Amino acid sequence: MTVSQLVQLPLDIQLKPEANFESFWAGDNSAVVDALLRLSESIVAQSPFETNFYLWGAQGVGKTHLLQALCNHVGAHKVDCVYLPLPELLKYGPEVLQGLENMKLVCLDDVNCLKGNKHWQIGIFHLFNKLRDRGHCLVVSSDESALQIPLELADLKSRFSWGLTFKIESLSELDARDLLIDHANKRGLEMSEEVADYIVSRARRSAPELLETLDRLDFASLSAKRKLTRPFVKEVLEW
Repeated sequence: MTVSQLVQLPLDIQLKPEANFESFWAGDNSAVVDALLRLSESIVAQSPFETNFYLWGAQGVGKTHLLQALCNHVGAHKVDCVYLPLPELLKYGPEVLQGLENMKLVCLDDVNCLKGNKHWQIGIFHLFNKLRDRGHCLVVSSDESALQIPLELADLKSRFSWGLTFKIESLSELDARDLLIDHANKRGLEMSEEVADYIVSRARRSAPELLETLDRLDFASLSAKRKLTRPFVKEVLEW
């Protein structure tokens, strides 16, 4: 992430280096990934084809990963950009947004948390307009669609409907199974389809949660020196 000297944020926000487009398990979301890749390349070329993107979907579908991947890709080319997790910023005033219009790319995570905070909604509204006037890009994420997000400032809700909107779909059972097997193999773990199906049938089909489950199983397997059998998985996860 690169931030211009005009921007003084009250907390140190670090991007995860592993957040990239290649590590995102797209599943049914390949069109979204392709669009964001195209956007990142157009920003680097200083000719964005669209200035506003709205990504929405349930928690755990990878919205944060995609926003950070976008910033990592753009920032790697020395283009000014910033990723902001809004829930962490709400305790500060929207004055922290001052100067962000100078960024070529601003990514705002979890704009649904703006509900009930008119002061912050006004701040985001002005940032939206300033970025658009400069031809700079704003990409936001939310748990709800632009039409359903419960914001009191109608003008901001309307602005979020501009540009391109993508719903991030949850992983299918097959995609979740393949993700588990693929990441297990990369760790040197042997996981059968039967075991993967067993995990997927009981866990949420959220990539972060599935990988956290795999972390637990990896540690337990090494500690007990046992293979990932169904009985062993059931014992470790207490299912």
